[in-house]
Amino acid sequence: MNDNLDTIIKEALSNRKAPSPELNRQIIVKAKERNCMKHNNIIKKSAMVAASVCLIATGSVTAYAAYRYLSPAQVAEIVSDNGALMEAFEGEEAVLINETQSSNGYDITLLGMVSGKNLELYVPEDTASELNETHTYAAVAIAKTDGTKMEYRNFCVSPLIHGVDFQLANNGTMDVFLTWFLQDGVIYELIECDNLEMFAKRGVQLGVTDTFGNETSAFQMDTQSGAYSKNSTFEGTNALFDLPLDIKKADEKAAEAYIKTLKSKIEKPASESEEETDLESDANRNKIQAFVDKITKDNVEEYFTRDDNTVFTATPDEKGWIDFGSRYIEEEGYVMNGGSGYINYMIEDGLDFKVTGWVTSGVGEEPNVEFDLSDFQINVIEKNDDGSYTTATYKTKEDLSYILKSKS
Repeated sequence: MNDNLDTIIKEALSNRKAPSPELNRQIIVKAKERNCMKHNNIIKKSAMVAASVCLIATGSVTAYAAYRYLSPAQVAEIVSDNGALMEAFEGEEAVLINETQSSNGYDITLLGMVSGKNLELYVPEDTASELNETHTYAAVAIAKTDGTKMEYRNFCVSPLIHGVDFQLANNGTMDVFLTWFLQDGVIYELIECDNLEMFAKRGVQLGVTDTFGNETSAFQMDTQSGAYSKNSTFEGTNALFDLPLDIKKADEKAAEAYIKTLKSKIEKPASESEEETDLESDANRNKIQAFVDKITKDNVEEYFTRDDNTVFTATPDEKGWIDFGSRYIEEEGYVMNGGSGYINYMIEDGLDFKVTGWVTSGVGEEPNVEFDLSDFQINVIEKNDDGSYTTATYKTKEDLSYILKSKS
């Protein structure tokens, strides 16, 4: 594809009014007729000229995205063995969006979305009829702003429900499935998650950032409206799209029940787990937790050394929201995120030090894991005298595997 033509069209359309969704649909249909999509995605020269005339006449970045990238249906056709998803993206219920945001050297485009039943990825046709759950799907294209080809990698694409903290509703709790591929220098990602239409009255956004967990630093939720916004101090990739959900399909009762279910997943004690847990693995996990519970502000340095790259300090605002920011670690080549959220979710009133989590390596699959504590780490939060808080990661000074040999 002619990169110069891409640039000319994009610049010509950048300040014009967006065409109607139906016009965008027609542009995509025409592009699909002229495209050899699955093999090389090459548009013939004569077709390219015709497309440029049509786009300049209609004019918009939205139309540019429709011309430049695969359609959501084409993305679904590539990644899914279930032809129903491709057909759904071509149907009347699908919403073609083609909104582009630029961040961190990337042009990130939300191509479109659709919700429906029996559309699960990689489901054979003979069993698709047995599945009745409704899911929401959204297709995203990510390209480099300077026109160079993308490297093979994926980004984290997450639904953000208005008024619901990301710690509660996230890719892990909402059964999110993400698949991606690289074609013609562009990364395409298709996200599948639990049905979002029930939240149409509340509002849902789609956040795109570098890796899972960055959402706590990349986006901030307003305590009154519940809507998320991009954190201007975030040093990584962050794009945030409003999802055009049909208000007629909102179901407040189902939404409340769904949120209640998410809360129960987090709050459910380990002893109530339906999974069969290996007794020895569970006992060792309890020994580790008992050791962590004894870590205090006064003795933490007996066992651990603080990683200075992970130290962030910030002060909560009047609503209790705290943003620890992020920084680029040049020698490591990645963005370190301090996270953000409501301080009362991180540390209880009256505490000045808390271990918020621990991590170590192990062999085996959950719940049957043999722990290796030679690389044990803890995350802590500490309240300072001036009312600010500091978070940091501490790495063990020695192999702590001996604690597993102790009698509980």
